[in-house]
Amino acid sequence: MTTTIALAGKGGVGKTTVAGMVIKYLAQN
Repeated sequence: MTTTIALAGKGGVGKTTVAGMVIKYLAQN
């Protein structure tokens, strides 16, 4: 839920960075 807020809050800025972090987080779990 927090990741969705982060993506929406950025408004496209740094979206790839956040997405990369999410993918990394999901991969670790």
